[in-house]
Amino acid sequence: MPKPPRAPDDGSQPPAAVLVFIAILLIGLPAIATVLEWVGISWRSFLPHGDSDNWTIAAMFAPLVVVPLIILIVKLWQAHRAAKWQQVTGRITKSGIGTQHHQFAGAATTVRNMPDVEYEFSVAGRVYRGARIAITDTSGEDIEPALERYPVGKAITVYYNPADPNHCVLEREIPKGLVSGCMLILAVLAVGVVGFYFAVTNASRLLEGLIPDKGNAPATVFAICFGLVVSWFFFAYRNYVHQAAKWPTVRGKVEISTTESYVKREDGRDQTHYAPVVEYIYQVHGHDYRSRQLNLGVEVGGSQFVADKIAAKYPQGTDVIVHYDPKNPANAALENPGGYAWLLLVIAFICFAIALYASGFFR
Repeated sequence: MPKPPRAPDDGSQPPAAVLVFIAILLIGLPAIATVLEWVGISWRSFLPHGDSDNWTIAAMFAPLVVVPLIILIVKLWQAHRAAKWQQVTGRITKSGIGTQHHQFAGAATTVRNMPDVEYEFSVAGRVYRGARIAITDTSGEDIEPALERYPVGKAITVYYNPADPNHCVLEREIPKGLVSGCMLILAVLAVGVVGFYFAVTNASRLLEGLIPDKGNAPATVFAICFGLVVSWFFFAYRNYVHQAAKWPTVRGKVEISTTESYVKREDGRDQTHYAPVVEYIYQVHGHDYRSRQLNLGVEVGGSQFVADKIAAKYPQGTDVIVHYDPKNPANAALENPGGYAWLLLVIAFICFAIALYASGFFR
């Protein structure tokens, strides 16, 4: 009796190479350093200028650039490998919107909408099923275009790995502009990391000759840098909220209303936090979407009392008004928290006030 087709891989999970790299970065390297310390060898002895604390600063921020770079390299490698795959004609058997629930460590569960497309094709008389559309991720703004390209019953070209046809895609090319866009983002991140590194390691030394002797140069630099970062977030978030205020609305229905607990490590201890779980369904252009976002771009919750109180505002089965992004209907919220942006501005002003005080000019 022939084996049933294996469940198709939709490509939504991170590449194994990236997971291995992150595991080595977060677990392997600290473990090696600990073992070396046990035998009386300092890991710093293997690095140039290892006695400097600059390596610690670099290790804190390097993943911001290295991890996205590794993901980009893996995707390019997958596209290069897929360019040699064989092709065959297949047929779309399923086309709709699916949802995935993710809960990362120290965070509440989120809902992700993505195209749920499946197809069948035959190789050497055996039927295979696939669900991966492209080498790159297909979600967000790409959901509805993907469903329009692949309606049920359409004949399509499937690219498959001849060594294992279960590895297959419908689109094997990297989208135009993706590489250049990713490189630009990586360059901006790299400049930001280098700038912060310079501020921490050199700016305070240069500032010491410009402020009074009673001033605290490191504290001044830190407060200024933090204030600039918060200011940037204020203007970016304020513009985002302003655009979101123009979003269209649609009627939705609450399907889940409860409270969720999760453990978050703070100050070296595990702390239990609570978040309201209000999952609602809404329809845009004939497609059903799901979301748990209450306040646009803001996580709500904390104590169980607060979480229960927020969830109680949206009982299961009640109708709600959903604000959604017309460019990306998967991005939706029930409330538009414009007031939170001004809180960021207040924090920025407090940082700059602390910088002035720490400089010693007003003491």
